[in-house]
Amino acid sequence: MAQVPDQEPPFAAFRKPSRPWQVTAVCLAGALLLVATWLHAATSGQGRAFGPGYVPYVLVTTGSLAFALWGLWRIRPWAFWALPLAMAVDDAIVWAMGELALGVVIAQTGVVLLVLLFRPRGSGWL
Repeated sequence: MAQVPDQEPPFAAFRKPSRPWQVTAVCLAGALLLVATWLHAATSGQGRAFGPGYVPYVLVTTGSLAFALWGLWRIRPWAFWALPLAMAVDDAIVWAMGELALGVVIAQTGVVLLVLLFRPRGSGWL
């Protein structure tokens, strides 16, 4: 019996590669971190202590991280490099304020390496 060449076999969608669970965990943890950051920014007095640049700082850093996490969730090739870039921008600002902790840099490096380790092969961008 001949099969139509354009037709996918039954259940082909279930066999297609999907997002690795490690990337899913990073996306979900990042989303929780964003929610916690926004709640903290809205309810604490940290903004007054930081000064007038606090709102732009929170919007730029959380916005870039949210954009990178959205791209990771959708397995976009650019997102695997946008996440480290978003973290580097945040770290540069926090370092300029003198508040960057070594433990945070180590944890972020681990997350970046984990995400890059599970980057889809053949997706471009090295």
